[in-house]
Order: sequence, then C-alpha cells, then structure tokens
Amino acid sequence: MADTRKIDSVLLIDDDDIVNFLNTTIIRMTHRVEEIQSVTSGNAAINKLNELYAAGRWPSIICIDINMPGINGWELIDLFKQHFQPMKNKSIVCLLSSSLDPRDQAKAEASDWVDYYVSKPLTANALNNLYNKVLN
Repeated sequence: MADTRKIDSVLLIDDDDIVNFLNTTIIRMTHRVEEIQSVTSGNAAINKLNELYAAGRWPSIICIDINMPGINGWELIDLFKQHFQPMKNKSIVCLLSSSLDPRDQAKAEASDWVDYYVSKPLTANALNNLYNKVLN
C-alpha cells in the first residue's frame, strides 16, 4: 500500500519562476504536501526563513538551486550554518541543479547540511525519497 502521509511544508528557492512553477506543480500532483512556498533569490530565502522561524513554521523540505545570481545555493548553505544552526535537523535540504559539474555533487555529498542532490526538475521518484526521509 502506498504511503499517503503528508509533509507539512516545502520551500523552493530558485531564481527561475518557471522552474518554481514546474516544481510546485509536480509537488502538488503527489498530494502529499500541505503547503508549498517559493522564493526567487537567496535574499528572499533568508527573509522567508526568518519569517518562518519566528512563526514556528520551519519547512520540512528546503529545495535550493545552486546557481543563482546574488547569493547562490552554496552561499545560502553557509548562511544557514550561521543563522539557523538550531534548525539543522528540522529539515531535509535538497540542492537542485541543472549543472552536470561533478564538483557540485561531490561538494553536496561532503556537506553535513545537504541531504540530497537532485537534477532539475524534481521528479516523483526524487520527491518520494525526500518524503520518506522526512517521515521516517
């Protein structure tokens, strides 16, 4: 029997509105997430995370694009370490990339703040892996 338990929330961080739209649509199609939010920059992500932290609504899953203008995904991870240390084990952090650069994947695997490295766009299989990690 398929697992139908729901995830509280997902935060998508990607500078491309179309990618955010596609990922939101794919997530909605799974019917397993209560709330999906998206932002289009590293600065907006920090603001949104501060807001969610203050409200006690930290996301279950955070998906971050690596290559963004301004604050990129790696810099955002560094900011997480500085500002959100108490929340380290409260979310699954997934780096999203359209890059085939093996250095990004190696860096993600070496990071204790990154749980998954996924090629864009998200797939149902990748989402099920994320959901299972959150729920188990």
